[in-house]
Amino acid sequence: MRCVLRVTAVGDFDTGTWASIGITDRVELDSTAPADDLTALIDRVDRVAEIPRAIRAGAPVRRV
Repeated sequence: MRCVLRVTAVGDFDTGTWASIGITDRVELDSTAPADDLTALIDRVDRVAEIPRAIRAGAPVRRV
């Protein structure tokens, strides 16, 4: 089975406060697998992947 995956992410900041105004990601998946399987895979990875989960949850930033 052939599979090509590309993930891009774009984010921006409010220049007045320098607070993030969000991050948008895009997943492009080109495969010979059935479309329903690809959709299920992307949804599953989005739910369990550590980096998107951490960003969505937010995190304190501390200087040491």
